[in-house]
Amino acid sequence: LGLICTLDNMAKGDRAKSTLVDVVASEAVMLPSEPTNHPDQGLVFNFFLFMAVFYHLSVTQLREYDDLPLSPAEFCDSGGKKLQPCRREDLIAFQLTCFIPLTTLAVLGLKNWASGQKVPSSPTERIYGCRPGERLILDITQAFQFWDLLMSMLIPHHRTPIMLVHHLLAFLVSWYASRYTTMLHYSVFFCAISEVSSVPLCFMDLNNIIGGYFEGWWVEAIKMSFVLFFFVFRVVLWMGKFTPRLFSDSIYCLELDTAVCRPGLSWHVKFFCAVCLVLGGLQLYWMGLIIQLALQEM
Repeated sequence: LGLICTLDNMAKGDRAKSTLVDVVASEAVMLPSEPTNHPDQGLVFNFFLFMAVFYHLSVTQLREYDDLPLSPAEFCDSGGKKLQPCRREDLIAFQLTCFIPLTTLAVLGLKNWASGQKVPSSPTERIYGCRPGERLILDITQAFQFWDLLMSMLIPHHRTPIMLVHHLLAFLVSWYASRYTTMLHYSVFFCAISEVSSVPLCFMDLNNIIGGYFEGWWVEAIKMSFVLFFFVFRVVLWMGKFTPRLFSDSIYCLELDTAVCRPGLSWHVKFFCAVCLVLGGLQLYWMGLIIQLALQEM
């Protein structure tokens, strides 16, 4: 289908016929003829519903727990007045709920990475190809980011411009990537493997909400693992390896006009690259905050 589509459009352009024929034939890339079909939309809804129900049940159960640790004043702001002590069942339930999709994505990403699947050899295959397990990662990401976006708007503590923009962009790129079958190869890293650092962060946030209830060397080990994972996955690999390769592959595909096999989808390639840069900038910003906090505790 990719070869037929390319040959059909060659007559309309000024590009050299031999170049496009050789490239497409050598890469042997099969592009879905109907990329807008999404057979797994039900999974997105079901996972979203699961998180909503789990959050509600968690809040209900925590309210009946008399020995729930109290939260520090920074989590008890109401109308500009600091209330201490206070119970924040909603924030605790939020972190407990987040732990499920974050851990799931991290495991799926690492499993995909360690599965032995050969990295696609051609740029067009890395941009437009689809391999087993990649769409599942995007479906879970869509459900989680949309749920997180809604909850961030409802919970004042999470209603910050940076987090709202982060969740919105992450939801949009995962939705577009899954719906139009583009960037699935790169989504494995950006949407799943990078979440490895979010798992210890989730525990750290939970422990802060309950006033540092958990103590010991293992808590410090989790903190150190978060810093290490964040630096490796969200700084070194994000900005040093996958972003440059993403831009290189995208430029290659756009210059060869392989996007004609997906009419109107070249804009998504550009949008994904732009969002990657924005979110990459956020990773560097957060890394700076992490270093700053670490220096303050020394």
